[in-house]
Amino acid sequence: MEKLKFTKTLVLLVLCASTIVVSAQKKKNVQNTFEVPSAYEVKIKGVGQDGTKVLTVSECVGKTYEDAIAEAKRCAVAACLFKGIPGSENTVETPAILPDGEFGINDDNMWFFSDLFAPRDKNGNGDKFLRYISRTGNPKSMKVKGGYQVSLDVQVQYDKLRTLLENEGIVKKLGGDMTKGKGMKPSIMVIPSDRYLRSKGFGEMIEVDGKTAFDQDYVKAFIEDDDLRLVISELDKIMAKRGFPMKSLEASLKKIKKSNVEKIAAEGNYVKKETTLDLIKQDATPDFILDLDFTVMTRGPQRFINFNLSGLDAYTDEKPAVESGGGQPSYSATITVLLEEAVLNYMDSFCDQLMVYFNDMKENGRKIKVDLAIAANSDLSFDDEYELNGDNGNLSKIMDYWMNKNCVNHSYTRASGSENAISYEQVRIPLYRDTVSFGEKITESVNARSFIEDLRKFLSENFSIKSVIIEHGIGGVELIIGGTE
Repeated sequence: MEKLKFTKTLVLLVLCASTIVVSAQKKKNVQNTFEVPSAYEVKIKGVGQDGTKVLTVSECVGKTYEDAIAEAKRCAVAACLFKGIPGSENTVETPAILPDGEFGINDDNMWFFSDLFAPRDKNGNGDKFLRYISRTGNPKSMKVKGGYQVSLDVQVQYDKLRTLLENEGIVKKLGGDMTKGKGMKPSIMVIPSDRYLRSKGFGEMIEVDGKTAFDQDYVKAFIEDDDLRLVISELDKIMAKRGFPMKSLEASLKKIKKSNVEKIAAEGNYVKKETTLDLIKQDATPDFILDLDFTVMTRGPQRFINFNLSGLDAYTDEKPAVESGGGQPSYSATITVLLEEAVLNYMDSFCDQLMVYFNDMKENGRKIKVDLAIAANSDLSFDDEYELNGDNGNLSKIMDYWMNKNCVNHSYTRASGSENAISYEQVRIPLYRDTVSFGEKITESVNARSFIEDLRKFLSENFSIKSVIIEHGIGGVELIIGGTE
């Protein structure tokens, strides 16, 4: 198992084991002298509940047995703050709360760390870092030159420690501002994977758009599989704690009935079937689907969970985030605790992957697919000539003009085109737009239907061409030109 080594040089640079000059403007009453060991080792032992990390800290030396134990606790907190925790065969690496770069230790925040690590004085003040330690194990000690050396298991409240630094403005908040803007986060729905449902017999194969597809029976799954309900609920809580707006699978199921899978589209004769997941996406419109597959494993009398978690773009089914792993075996832990222990060490990396993808969507637009087709009973053609803004051009060229004008950064790909049909892929639409409703300016979400509704109005107002919109899931839309309701 990989070990983390703090050298004397690193400690001097990071924690400043000598006297620290404290900004009087920041904290006049802070005593600026504290010491940390010149070298120690730390490794991950496990992940506790509520965002804690269980670390084994060793090679901590103190003049007395008690001093050595205190140093081990101090080093555990320091590792979480400044260096991060190396991974193991069961866990991924945990990043430092205060990594090098834009947000590092500097003259403006050094007072904070001096205050946090300042030793307890005769009045009982100090050792504030102990507030972020939940418990410790039984120390292993040995007498060495100059005192005692100990090895100690320490449970550090990693998430609360990060929140402390966020509130002080020392590191950026992971959640940020949940309103429109750069700090917003995507909405998420957690679902059991199709592989999990198939293995349990919760679903059937149906035909959708001429292709065979798996239709998920989530209702039956929740009724018959108690573990599934608890695991989905627990992952909802884990993501909500990280600031993501959650969409409830069960709430959407209650609003959807099987009779709604048949929809009448253009000209009233086309019966379209959709899977339950397609209906749920259209009802809840999440940004991402968290597709969870898990297995409860046994090792003698102990149980643990292995999992695969995929973050899917609900509109395109692209996978910007994927993680898999397992937890520690337990004799008595509940299924929710087993899941929490299995996934927590992976969630920072997983959420970072989601946010990279989502930030790209905010900057460059959401991807959808748009199909245009001439109605079967229409005498129109995409080769027909029309006048627009004083220029003449065929309807096909006008469609390209409209897409170029309305896509984010003019970004779209014309995949194919003929006199009767045009297909656009990688169509980038804005997440939000400003509009006027009932005489007031509002900001509204944009989806595939609302985006193509603007094209429908454009054709009607400029050329008196009627058209009908057909939705293909949440991320695809078709405009039947010349068709009627």
